[in-house]
Amino acid sequence: MATLLTFLLSVALAAPVPDPEPWLDAVVLLTTGASICAGVVVDGRGTVATAYHCVASGRRPRVETRGGPSGLGRLVAASPRDDLALLEVPELAGQPALPIRERDVAAGERVWALGHPYGSSGSPLFEGLLRWSVSSGIVSAVGARLIQVDAPMNPGNSGGPLVDERGRVAGIASRKLRADNVAFMAPASRLRALLDEPEEPRLIGGGLAPALSLSIPSPADSAAALGGGVELWLRDRVGLSGAAYAPLGARWLALQRGSVRWTSSELRLSCRLRVGRGALSTTAELGGGVAFISGLSGSIEGEQLRLASAPPAPAPVLGGRVTLSGVGLRYGLIPSGEGIEVWAAIDLLPGTAFVF
Repeated sequence: MATLLTFLLSVALAAPVPDPEPWLDAVVLLTTGASICAGVVVDGRGTVATAYHCVASGRRPRVETRGGPSGLGRLVAASPRDDLALLEVPELAGQPALPIRERDVAAGERVWALGHPYGSSGSPLFEGLLRWSVSSGIVSAVGARLIQVDAPMNPGNSGGPLVDERGRVAGIASRKLRADNVAFMAPASRLRALLDEPEEPRLIGGGLAPALSLSIPSPADSAAALGGGVELWLRDRVGLSGAAYAPLGARWLALQRGSVRWTSSELRLSCRLRVGRGALSTTAELGGGVAFISGLSGSIEGEQLRLASAPPAPAPVLGGRVTLSGVGLRYGLIPSGEGIEVWAAIDLLPGTAFVF
């Protein structure tokens, strides 16, 4: 009987669970190129707080509210060290906003993560889901620069608010580890400091991204090659790329044809033009650089196989690439003694790994 009374008393005294539905009216969707992020309106002037890595490309994101108003955001303040940024969106003036908490949260407090997990999915199955989504958790630990939470967060939550039980912004979603429910947010105190004393945004922003490539040359004496590299892009407009390749079946082709060539490495400088936003965002690139062509000759003499390799020889290359949904089709024109050779490649671009 005493146990039942204790249970009933604890239920009666328990704090009511808040309704997060009204908070979502202050959450925005940021679309920059092919990527999406979240943000939150924090005042009546239409100021939006988000994560710096969401806007580091330098392009103006399209900012949309759940209720309909939208506009292009202009970066007015940024703190890359804290992964925080402020956007000015005049079209959102007067829209619902969430207040920023005065003090940082403590371990054990409950928080709600608002955003758009995997919100770029266009599957009809998820219609009406994934965007303006809510998940809950607690504060796991408080560090010097970040706060750890166990609220489930995924791509699309970045830049979104984590809200306490009174509807105040307790932090901005920043990053997560490759583990279940181990995520981090920039604390409210850093966000308030950025609002009080705005730091001028950097003139140069960009990102570093990995790439996996399959080189498919057209010359008859050439071999396909598989490689990997990195691409450094400044403001999503100018890029420096490098890659190294390993040939596929070069020994067999050398014995079969007498000799074989392949692209062993390359370095190129490109300019990029982006068209559209979201999943259908397409880029067109044009540039040039240098490719290093390696060779291997082979012969069969009696019962012996003879193979001789040629050192990589540099060759100028001019070409471009068209990319859609993380897959790029690239071509290169390389002059040779017999004219112009065409080398093509398929690039897989999983996404930006580091921003600055």
